[in-house]
Amino acid sequence: MSSIASSLGIAVSTATGIMDNLVRKGLVTRGTDAEDRRVVICTLSPQGHETINLMWALGRSQMKRLLHGLSVEQLKKASEVAEFLLANVTLKSDNSV
Repeated sequence: MSSIASSLGIAVSTATGIMDNLVRKGLVTRGTDAEDRRVVICTLSPQGHETINLMWALGRSQMKRLLHGLSVEQLKKASEVAEFLLANVTLKSDNSV
């Protein structure tokens, strides 16, 4: 849990609560490491994989709708903006570690 919490920049108790909710919804399974029972292993369930795949498909579909009909010049500008946004997020995540 501490690894998940650290990656998300949240408290361990918050990460545990989120995982509890995801387990209740059937999206994540939780297990222990055979060599170290203190280690909690969280993995996506089959339903969790389906949900993630659906979210990716919806995101791709939405992006196609947003970009459809734009000129090459407009697409280049959109690409530049996306690169600025990605760099900004990457910079912030590097500073929070």
